[in-house]
This record gives sequence, C-alpha cells and structure tokens, in this order.
Amino acid sequence: MQTIDDICKTVARFVLEGRLQEARQLAEGALRGNETSTELLSLLGRICKRLQDYSAAIQYTERAIHSSQVPALEYARLGEAFHDAGQLSQARSACEQALQLKPQ
Repeated sequence: MQTIDDICKTVARFVLEGRLQEARQLAEGALRGNETSTELLSLLGRICKRLQDYSAAIQYTERAIHSSQVPALEYARLGEAFHDAGQLSQARSACEQALQLKPQ
C-alpha cells in the first residue's frame, strides 16, 4: 500500500508530465480516507487551478488552510485562485490574510 507521500510524488510527476486529469483522479481517490491531508488538498487546489476549475481550486485550498501548519502559503495560493477566477476582492482579502500571518 502506498503512503500519502508516495501518492503525492506520483501526483506531482503526473502534473509535470501534463497528465492533469490523471493527477486529479489519483489525488481525489487518495483524499478519501485522508480528508485532512494538507499535501493532497494543496496539490488538488493547484491542479484544479491549472485545469481552470476555479471553484474546486478554491474549495480545496480553503480546506488546506484549515489543516495546514503553514496557512500563510495556502492563503497566498487561495489569493491566486480567486484572482484567476476573477474574484478580485476575495483575492485581495486572501493575500492580506497571508501577509498578516507571514509579513516577510
């Protein structure tokens, strides 16, 4: 049985190879039973953003924020997803939150 780390490495490889749908399917499958895995949630947020599924990107990234030990990074990613979705006020709010948590 593969560990979450092994699955994330495979997902990342699929992304690098441009196999975004396969990466998403694998990550979503692994998420079942590991609903609070920050790594999987963050990867899914970034994959969905690249697939231009901004609603899913925002949802996964928001979930990653709640399970992350480094939420500033996830807030910054959330800001990017909101920006790409054309939701500029939410993008600004997420980026401001990221800066409040980690001002450097």
